Amino acid sequence: MKNALQEQLLKAGLVTQDQVKAANRKPKPKKRKPSKATKQPRQPTNDLAKAYAAREAAEQQEARRAREQAAKRKRQRAQLRKLIQDNTLNDPAAELPYQFVVGSNVKKVHTTAEQRQLLLDGRLAITFLDGKRCIVSEDIALQIRGLDPKKIIIQANPDALQEDASDIPDDLIW
Repeated sequence: MKNALQEQLLKAGLVTQDQVKAANRKPKPKKRKPSKATKQPRQPTNDLAKAYAAREAAEQQEARRAREQAAKRKRQRAQLRKLIQDNTLNDPAAELPYQFVVGSNVKKVHTTAEQRQLLLDGRLAITFLDGKRCIVSEDIALQIRGLDPKKIIIQANPDALQEDASDIPDDLIW
């Protein structure tokens, strides 16, 4: 069965019957010899393929490096958590408030009289774990800084306090 366009072209005399038959025949697919690219699909054959392969290798390496860094951060966070939990010196019976500044906020933690004096002397420090204020020793604070330099650690510097006191004129000291 012919299509409508072919019939109209035949009636108008623009094509012959042989041309219509030739157009309706399906061409046989030609057998092609396999090229070098199809025999070795993994081997780049031109500059573009080489560039794509190099980019893919770089992306895989970057993804591997990111996974390794994420795993390292996760291990460090677990170490920090364990270090702080095992060495927290908070006393549930402590009643004396010790105030300190974090950024522009004034925070408070309850201490014993001895802990308060050690905090003022800089021999104890305060850090945070899950939003809770944790009192730790000076050695533990150093270990925390070694694991994560960005971790917030509040530690008094008694030398700085003495320098500040010397800046005050004598007539203002009571």
